[in-house]
Amino acid sequence: MLLPIAFLIAVAVDAPPAAVPTGEVGYAKGSLAFDSLSAGDYATAEIQLLRATPREREDSAWLINYGRLMEHKGRLAEAESAFLRAAILDDGELVLADGREVTARVAARTALANLRRTISVTASR
Repeated sequence: MLLPIAFLIAVAVDAPPAAVPTGEVGYAKGSLAFDSLSAGDYATAEIQLLRATPREREDSAWLINYGRLMEHKGRLAEAESAFLRAAILDDGELVLADGREVTARVAARTALANLRRTISVTASR
């Protein structure tokens, strides 16, 4: 089962643009706020993500994208909580914004490690 995820890890993309997925795959358009997060439109992303039902909020892709949103808004404890929750849920495959496929646990743990590194750097200033 492939679950899409948007804007998880900023990476250089070596693949041609046509090989990179656009928007949510297997989800209603906007339900993961893919385009909004990718464009840096965090106000719209928040509106889109908060429309989710309680069941949708237990989806690894939703949790990781919500965590990214919270990180960008400076709500780091909420971001960490979302990443931790995503890391213990199902371990389905996610399609990253750059087209790579990884397990949900790997994606969540990577996002969590990046967040904690950011917190550590910020705290040491």
